[in-house]
Amino acid sequence: MSKQTSFNIEDAEKLLTQLQQLNEIIQQDWSRVLNQWNNLEQTWQDDSYDDFQTNFQKIVDIYKDEQNELEQHIAFIKKQIEAAQNLNQLGILNK
Repeated sequence: MSKQTSFNIEDAEKLLTQLQQLNEIIQQDWSRVLNQWNNLEQTWQDDSYDDFQTNFQKIVDIYKDEQNELEQHIAFIKKQIEAAQNLNQLGILNK
């Protein structure tokens, strides 16, 4: 016996909105961080620069990976909402 499909579209839409807002905020803040780093990088001239630059690049790489993950989650939730709306129209989805 298969499990009945149950999905609260309103809750999913709220989650989607929150994820999209989080994504926007993170992108804006990250842009400021990168701009500030670019400013500092142009003038930093001592032995500690190389160490910091290497570590900062690790942070940049981690950020890019996490940003991609967040965007994939947003796309997944959008697809789930669309699928649930289609099932709802067909009378298959239990709320």
